[in-house]
Amino acid sequence: MNSCIAFDIGGANIKAASTGRMVCQRPFQLWQAPQQLPEQLADVLSKYPKPDRIGVTMTGELADCFESKQSGVRQIVEASRQVFGPSTRFYQTSGRFVESSQAIAEWSQTAASNWHALAHWVAQQTENGFLIDIGSTTVDLIPFQHGQPCPKGNTDLGRLKHHELVYTGVGRSPVSCVVGSVTLDTTNELPLAQEVFATMQDVYLLAGRLDPDPENCGTADGRPLTVSGSRRRIARLLCADPPELSAGEIEAITQSASAAQQQLIISKLEKLVANHPTIPLHFVVSGQGEWLARTAIQQGFPTVGQIRSIQDLVGKHDPIPLDACPDGEHGSLEDLSQCAPAYAVACLLEKQNGP
Repeated sequence: MNSCIAFDIGGANIKAASTGRMVCQRPFQLWQAPQQLPEQLADVLSKYPKPDRIGVTMTGELADCFESKQSGVRQIVEASRQVFGPSTRFYQTSGRFVESSQAIAEWSQTAASNWHALAHWVAQQTENGFLIDIGSTTVDLIPFQHGQPCPKGNTDLGRLKHHELVYTGVGRSPVSCVVGSVTLDTTNELPLAQEVFATMQDVYLLAGRLDPDPENCGTADGRPLTVSGSRRRIARLLCADPPELSAGEIEAITQSASAAQQQLIISKLEKLVANHPTIPLHFVVSGQGEWLARTAIQQGFPTVGQIRSIQDLVGKHDPIPLDACPDGEHGSLEDLSQCAPAYAVACLLEKQNGP
């Protein structure tokens, strides 16, 4: 049931999934310790039964510990080959799996390929529509038609130009990058400090969209992700401590930030849809911010009837019973949605013929 395992190696997380729907998500700040990548990959792999095949996709090449994206691809490929062996296959935006030397030689197709893998798999399940995957850092807006992804851009830069990549997310995005100022009363608009004092995970924790996680110290100040910690970080945006602001004033900051992020996603989605007038308004949503994707669609396209999640597609097309993951890792369909690109790579690799 775990014949194929795939790894999605990002700058802040390592995500893995098997065709048996066994998923693991490991916070790992690649830019701080790139030399530890082989060790981290080996530890995640140890949680799985021995696979027949291993696939890899990535976005971590953009981490600024690497001199260039080309260098990043090479180092991630080499670390993967070191841990997983020479039979490891790397997904490219061409839709192919290649071996390590070709992945390095054709680095621009290997870089930032996870979105394409997910869209490729989704398009096989539902012929036409738009995929919205919202993660901790980015939003992928991907059109697909006739069972194939049909983006106008294939690189991060190209996708930014065509409104298919939005560099904002529900976790790591600094609040002051999402909204520049807030109005605490009808006459007083205050600019937020242009500093990484708080991130959107603080906003959505206080809004009740995310649960507190005292073990998560991947916050702006390195302290735990708790209600009191998030309130302190949000207050810092106005150069204040929580006692200096009322509960309503802190709520005003969080509401302004969440509304601004939602409107940004809606505006990009409207432009994407306008660029693809022949594609029906069918939507598939996934990722840590799946709920935000659904809300943005409903606000931007109130007459749309069909919004499906990755969970719906997996439930319909993959009857394999859900595995219980070892060592405290997770295996729910919600976790699978957060690791959707890794799961997509595993499924695509399983269908591929040949070595």
